[in-house]
Amino acid sequence: MNDQEWQARVAQVSQRLDLPPLPKTAVPGALWAVTMVKDEADIIERTVRHLVAQGVDGILVADNGSTDDTLPLLERLAAELPVHVASDREPAYYQAVKMTLLSDWARRAGAEWIIPFDADELWFAPEGTMKTWLGSQRADVVTARLYNLFPSTLAGGWALDRQPHLHPKVAFRAHPEARLSTGNHAVARPGVRAEGLAIVHLPWRSYDQFARKVRNGAAALALTDLPAGEGGHWRAVGLLPEEALQSMWRDLTRGLNDPTLGWSPQGWTVAADVSGWTSFDPDGLLGVRAVGLEASEQMTVIYGRPDGPGWDPVTLMARRAAELLGAKYIEIKVDKEFSKLKGATGLLPRRRGHGSCLVVAAQPVHLGMLLRRDYWLHGYDNVVGWVIDSFLDDRIPRLARGRGHFDHLFVTDGELVDDWQRHTRTPTSWLPWGADVLGLGPLREERPVDLQRVGRQPQTWDD
Repeated sequence: MNDQEWQARVAQVSQRLDLPPLPKTAVPGALWAVTMVKDEADIIERTVRHLVAQGVDGILVADNGSTDDTLPLLERLAAELPVHVASDREPAYYQAVKMTLLSDWARRAGAEWIIPFDADELWFAPEGTMKTWLGSQRADVVTARLYNLFPSTLAGGWALDRQPHLHPKVAFRAHPEARLSTGNHAVARPGVRAEGLAIVHLPWRSYDQFARKVRNGAAALALTDLPAGEGGHWRAVGLLPEEALQSMWRDLTRGLNDPTLGWSPQGWTVAADVSGWTSFDPDGLLGVRAVGLEASEQMTVIYGRPDGPGWDPVTLMARRAAELLGAKYIEIKVDKEFSKLKGATGLLPRRRGHGSCLVVAAQPVHLGMLLRRDYWLHGYDNVVGWVIDSFLDDRIPRLARGRGHFDHLFVTDGELVDDWQRHTRTPTSWLPWGADVLGLGPLREERPVDLQRVGRQPQTWDD
């Protein structure tokens, strides 16, 4: 968007954004938070009180025509806390412009630091409060890693995704020329940049809230002239029928990734209660000091998840393997075979890079996940494939047939090791899982432990 288009949009939004009067007194070193909301009555009070506990001196909230109890709730909070309520009468989702205007209002009200937040975000410093930690920083823009917290039927409550979301967000020192991007993922302003903050994000709290939010998002974007790629997940999901949304919700609460959704589990999750947190991850649930620390660049696990709950145990196994290996975890929803273009890519020489990669393939054809453009360009020193349904040895892709893309293959059918090695001309070993527990030794119908069913097993084990 060029400057002329930006200024035109600012003029359009300003006419429909009714801001409250500026506070009469400014607090030195003040920390302010700004947001725009619509139908967030189930979460906004928790978020506002959390920000106040983090030392925030003022909170500006623009209500965009909520039809639930959001506005009365904000007005009640404003009578008790340093909350200032604006009225946003522009239905179109011009988030970047609106958040930039709100941030400038906060600057004129005396803010030194500004947190552009969403109603479903809980912001944390690595230690102490946000006010104390930001006040000690020399940087002008600080990146905040975002960790999603999802309702979980497996955890019986909430599960924190250990894999941070791809796109972080920012807090920044107030500046008259600051301009926020859509989603608050970046801010254009001069100055030094640093990392260190973290966000616990609760995008989905109940099915009703989930369905309402995606439909509201799609409707608001439809009123804009923004590029189709901006807010793409809102546009796609918000138009789905009720049955499809319910299916998405069931997968979401089982910890399954759906890239169409935008916000869904990316990696291994851990049961978490963040209600008592005053700084990020005080109990070390992530297993590492997550803020400012990248996942291991030495190891990557790529898993292609087929549709259907029958694959859930394999999905959880792949996530657990990545966790134990300290690896970067990438989960891809596999719902169709790979294109001829990707098959042709498999004829190219192997691209070398750094680190190691484990490809967990539900079926032989899914070894082709390695040919996705980003993994292909990255390249790895060592690549290993593990095929679960290895009995489908007539479907081994061209990529794996003597092309040198894999250094070693593992299969779950021990009797097919020689066949795989002959077809692929790649060292192959037996690594059993689930359906092939029969190959572990003589069959005994009485077992000392109960097994979770995965595929074929004797009927006498069915219970």
